[in-house]
Amino acid sequence: MLEPHVAEVAGRRRQYVDTGGGPVTVVMLHGIPTNHYLWHATVERLGSRVRSIAPDLTGFGSEPAPPVSDLSPRQQARDSLAFLDDCNVCRFQLVGHDYGALVACEILSLAPQRVSGLVLTNTSLRLADWSGSGLNPLRLIALPWIGEAAFFCARRWMLRLAFRPYVACQRRLTPELLDAFWRPFEREFSATLLRLFRSDAVDEQAVARWCAALTAYAGPASIIWGGRDPTFRIDRAHDILKLMPQARLVVLRNSNHFVPIDRPGVLARHIDRQRQTI
Repeated sequence: MLEPHVAEVAGRRRQYVDTGGGPVTVVMLHGIPTNHYLWHATVERLGSRVRSIAPDLTGFGSEPAPPVSDLSPRQQARDSLAFLDDCNVCRFQLVGHDYGALVACEILSLAPQRVSGLVLTNTSLRLADWSGSGLNPLRLIALPWIGEAAFFCARRWMLRLAFRPYVACQRRLTPELLDAFWRPFEREFSATLLRLFRSDAVDEQAVARWCAALTAYAGPASIIWGGRDPTFRIDRAHDILKLMPQARLVVLRNSNHFVPIDRPGVLARHIDRQRQTI
């Protein structure tokens, strides 16, 4: 079990994993509705040959976000860069999943010189995927009253049911993993999600920035995709590949949306393979 550290950035506490060593630092950004624990199995498989850092995004971990917090990918990117400054990390290999991949694109837009390698997994650059269409059930919480009612009725055992459609290997939904994802809900994480999904955190200007940043990026890139994802299907991976034709696309046919849960060892191998080219 990896023990998380606690940092304070801009007056906000966040938990993070920071382990290993070596000349390359790998920064891993989680998505919705997870936290740094998503990456524990991947970090363990990377071992000591790299420095692995996996922080909570603002508002997603042990510390609830203040009511006026900007939870957009752009502000999350700024917060992440400030956090990495505090960790004395100048350049890094960047890995992003789901919403964390959008944050990774914003980091690439804000500070491209700091990104030595890029790995994206199961996300979308289509505005409609973040604005209420598609199969993502989390979008229901954006509806008035429904979100409040859903979180009021939510219980720890329901989390397994919520993850089942998005994890191919059900035995990896361990009690420890589910506990780690449930704990923030005991600390007002539901309010963070309600604000996020009821905001315009993802808009046309943001998508245009991400596409421009990916097009301009010429470094090592990998797109690792869970082929059984019912929400972000393989065509979303090809959207990214068109912007980064140099990227290596790997489709994991027996993996679902949460590749870091389903196939942490495979993901770690691809991260390490890219590391060796940096």
